[in-house]
Amino acid sequence: MLLKRYIESLEEEKRRARAREAHIMAASTFAIGALLSAIIVLLIAPKSGKELREDIAVKTTEGAKVVKKNAVDGFNKASKFTEDVYSQAKNVVTSKFSKNSEVVEELEELKESVEE
Repeated sequence: MLLKRYIESLEEEKRRARAREAHIMAASTFAIGALLSAIIVLLIAPKSGKELREDIAVKTTEGAKVVKKNAVDGFNKASKFTEDVYSQAKNVVTSKFSKNSEVVEELEELKESVEE
């Protein structure tokens, strides 16, 4: 039984190694393809390098503005959600506390009446 587990663990280790190699190969192939595509696009681009860099700068700035706006909107929504949750929790605690204080008062009145 022990030998069987050992053999199975060796087979599993080999399988994992093959899977890692496959992932590395896929990532390498993707990176090389992306690099070649970028080079080809730059070579056949109808604009000069300076114009292309200016366009990239403009698009990057626009993209940064969109990301910043979305981040601010997300932060505002998260803040409002947090405030809503806090308000609801406060209401629940307040109502529970007031109910408990009423019970305590009733118990004290009962205690006083029993003592009399």
